[in-house]
Amino acid sequence: MKSNKINLIPCLLISVLMFSVSASAFKADQQQSEQQEKEVVATIDGNAIYMEELNRMANLQQIMLQIQQQNPQFVSFLYNSPEGQDFLAAFKINQLDNLIVRKLLQREVERKKINLAKQDKEEYFNEQVQMIKQQQNMSDEDLLKALGQQGIESMDQFKEAFLKQQKENLKVRKLIETVVLDKVDISDQEAKEFYNQGQYQMSFEEIKDQVKQQLAQQKYIEQLRDEADIEIMLDKK
Repeated sequence: MKSNKINLIPCLLISVLMFSVSASAFKADQQQSEQQEKEVVATIDGNAIYMEELNRMANLQQIMLQIQQQNPQFVSFLYNSPEGQDFLAAFKINQLDNLIVRKLLQREVERKKINLAKQDKEEYFNEQVQMIKQQQNMSDEDLLKALGQQGIESMDQFKEAFLKQQKENLKVRKLIETVVLDKVDISDQEAKEFYNQGQYQMSFEEIKDQVKQQLAQQKYIEQLRDEADIEIMLDKK
């Protein structure tokens, strides 16, 4: 019995040391991750955008988990090959660009004091409900049943959650509807040239108004970019 106790001591010491090293490594990784989250990836007129916000926007970890379930080899390629790393870097740059556009539009919402009237909320919510029903081929009863399975007991509760979650996006939409489309004038020729550069399934005449709206939004965003002092740091890291 004595010899057994002596043999156990080195094993226990190794286990303790391994746990200490693992804990230290985990703590170091956590500290490094926290430092990275605080890194500035861009500025707009001196206002910082942090890595933490970009990570939330990109949602890369969740995307990778979903891909992992379907194609683990592709995830391994993305993380472990130079081409995969380049792809992920380009994806983050693209998401950062989207985040900058969102912040520029949200700033315009504040500057122009855009608010949602009761009529706006009703209109946007009803559009959302109709879109869900059409896409999922649902009746009103089907939709209520599906909401109930997610813990939402009534349409009023769904409306409240929707308007709370989408509040800022709906304000941006109203900004575009009330400011952009009224002030940015797009000629038929400009719209036609823009249409020819894209890939549309419908004819130009059928979707001319939608094309003009899309081009007006693009021009407005370009104008906001030109007026702002934007510095990108992400590609320098």
